[in-house]
Amino acid sequence: MTSRLMLTKFQTRELIGMIISVISLASALVAPSADQGVAKQLLRKIAAARFSAHLNEPLYQAVTLDVAPEGKVIACDPGEGEGDTASLGKICSMALGIKFIAAKIEGKPAYGRIRTIIEVYSPPMDKAHVELPPEQVLSVNRLPDEAKGALEIKTNLFISAAGSVERCEAADDKYRAYANVACTQLIRITAPVLKNRSGDAVGYVTAVHTRFVKEGT
Repeated sequence: MTSRLMLTKFQTRELIGMIISVISLASALVAPSADQGVAKQLLRKIAAARFSAHLNEPLYQAVTLDVAPEGKVIACDPGEGEGDTASLGKICSMALGIKFIAAKIEGKPAYGRIRTIIEVYSPPMDKAHVELPPEQVLSVNRLPDEAKGALEIKTNLFISAAGSVERCEAADDKYRAYANVACTQLIRITAPVLKNRSGDAVGYVTAVHTRFVKEGT
């Protein structure tokens, strides 16, 4: 498999009744996340940096953030972005040190990795709809009745210090059967390594977004 979590597509013909060798414990793995306080911290840093998006021109940067067990961002890896180049170069430095809600393993704080988009807008423009693509796309023979063309779910993974996926679980109880199918693919990958402040590789929790589409679409 690939050495990175990336957009893939598989055919999954049988959804119910599959036997999988992954641990499934509700709420045992919790991926790191943000809250309103995190957004306020970032906005204060943006204001202090004295830059913003040009009028009616959005500025956004896709980033991968590594979060320590105490919740602070310890590393930021920039991805694709749009806007003024000089301003984009400041976004990761502003994210460092901001405190997120830490990942948890069995209720205990752990290292975590977040893929997200940091956005800056100059009012009064409406926000553009910018979102990250799913890491995985799976084709299935049926979707839930309430799904309109596609089903989006998240699974939480524990990645070892060596980059292997040791656990994969549903992020919540809804669509658990689909999450189990997603895990059958994710359990095989080799993921990027996360290093602590000392430069040592450590295990971490991350969330993976899977999109299910119906076969033939």
